[in-house]
Amino acid sequence: MKSLVSTAATLAAGFVGVAPAIAGPSGYHVLKTITIGSAKGWDYLTMDSAARRLYIGASDHVEVVDVDSGTVAGKIGDLADVHGVALAPDLSRGFTINGDT
Repeated sequence: MKSLVSTAATLAAGFVGVAPAIAGPSGYHVLKTITIGSAKGWDYLTMDSAARRLYIGASDHVEVVDVDSGTVAGKIGDLADVHGVALAPDLSRGFTINGDT
């Protein structure tokens, strides 16, 4: 029984290295790194591709990043427990998703 478990574990360990090789490259890679400062924590990202803005939910605010220049375009502050942003471009509105759950 011990040898069966040992053989199975050895085979499983061997397949762990083979799976990524079989799958091939994902095509994803880092294009640019943008430093925006520190916060208590970061949550969901929302991309507005038409306006070229990235909205980043932080603990008590939303960072708005201009992805072309790589700079912070603005900050929406005085919020509580921000998780993310939902955009409604047809209404020219954006909404934050807040809560501690």
